[in-house]
Amino acid sequence: MQGCATCQRLLERGTEGHVNARAITLGCETYRVSRRPPFPVSACSQPESHPPPTPPGTKMVTYQGLTVDVPESWPVYSRPEMICTPRGPAIVVGPLPPRGQPYASCPAVLPGTGVITFGGPDLVEPVGREIRRDLNGVDAAVSEATFPDGTENGTLRYVSTEVARFPGRGAWIEADEPGRVADGALHDVDQVIDSIRSTG
Repeated sequence: MQGCATCQRLLERGTEGHVNARAITLGCETYRVSRRPPFPVSACSQPESHPPPTPPGTKMVTYQGLTVDVPESWPVYSRPEMICTPRGPAIVVGPLPPRGQPYASCPAVLPGTGVITFGGPDLVEPVGREIRRDLNGVDAAVSEATFPDGTENGTLRYVSTEVARFPGRGAWIEADEPGRVADGALHDVDQVIDSIRSTG
């Protein structure tokens, strides 16, 4: 589809060679030809935008009109059907299970693994000070924090949590990753959150 500036140039060229024609069609609109340019081009549409292609080695996961890219190797689980959070890396998608169905939050964030929940429309609370960000045109409020998570071989373990809430939308992302934010524990999670975009 022609942009407005292109339409204007084509119209000007068209009138030079078609002054006896009654109308000229230029992709986005039909204009009546006269001997007195310029012609209105406000009806011209801007070039159509297309979402960026999915990066190699990833797959798209969509929920509530939002899409993220996750590694192809990550399994995708249905949150309504989960009895317990799976061992990661994995992504869990959907609303809470129906009322009355057993549901448990199990400690399953093990060293070297992480779990992302792409949930809603139930609410999720921020885990720290929220920072408003524009993620590919999607308004987001992002918070992150690190919490102690027991000990292993006498060494204190940590788990880092990141929450991305999307005001006005029925979806959110909560991710748990072993380690501390200061040590880059949420690197893979950040890549997933940064890929979010509106698809409906």
